[in-house]
Amino acid sequence: IASISLPNAASAGLHEALGYALVGTIRAPGYKLGAWVDIGYWQRDLAERAVPPSEPGAFVAKNGTGPHRVDWLKVRGTFS
Repeated sequence: IASISLPNAASAGLHEALGYALVGTIRAPGYKLGAWVDIGYWQRDLAERAVPPSEPGAFVAKNGTGPHRVDWLKVRGTFS
């Protein structure tokens, strides 16, 4: 994902040449160099998407323990 303050044809062109595509724009969220600027978001797929996608599986924690499965309905709200 790339975010670019707009207008910026050089940066947009570089990212598009690298395979990125514009996926969204936020209108005038910031003020830069005396003018309101838009922010554009570009995205590039890193790999082909499998059809159908594979089933979610267990993951191993950074400390090497696992595999773990998470019940997101139980942990919802515990991150505040």
